Amino acid sequence: MAVEPIKIAVIGDGGVGKSACTIRFVKNQFHEQYDPTIEQTYSTTVETEEFGSLPVEIIDTAGQDDYENFRSVSISYGQAFLLVFAITSHKTFEKMESMLVEAKEDAPKIVIGNKSDLSADRKVSVAEVEAWCKERGFKYFETSAKNNINVREAFVDLVQQAAKKRQHTRTGAKGSGAAATGGNG
Repeated sequence: MAVEPIKIAVIGDGGVGKSACTIRFVKNQFHEQYDPTIEQTYSTTVETEEFGSLPVEIIDTAGQDDYENFRSVSISYGQAFLLVFAITSHKTFEKMESMLVEAKEDAPKIVIGNKSDLSADRKVSVAEVEAWCKERGFKYFETSAKNNINVREAFVDLVQQAAKKRQHTRTGAKGSGAAATGGNG
């Protein structure tokens, strides 16, 4: 019997690196040019320690306000959410709160502070993000899609959280599937 794919929605403001992280994870590639995404879906398989090989569908959502309707539909598709901001832009971190409202409340979520390769231009402190994540029960990863730092780890962790939540839901157990907070990076 085929296993239903875990559906991950990657959300965040425009230009934060949602597509770069997704492409790095799915294809192990990085593209220097920024090309705004309206919406793109990728299928892959993820190896997890606890659940073995799992099919995953990743929807890379539009970050620009012009595509808000597309984003809302895409977000409704997600069973787990990767919330992405750029550590070089405080505005993108601030917008996460409004994007979080659209995500399913009880769905697993991980926060990515992307562009760690540009840490000299950092505008969002690790302490600020970790406090925000701790308040909400989310794990935090600092990533660099360009340098391939922590991207795979963040996606795999989220897939494992979603698989645990699915298992708890099917067995009737209660639990949000949210992981303990903590910094990584």
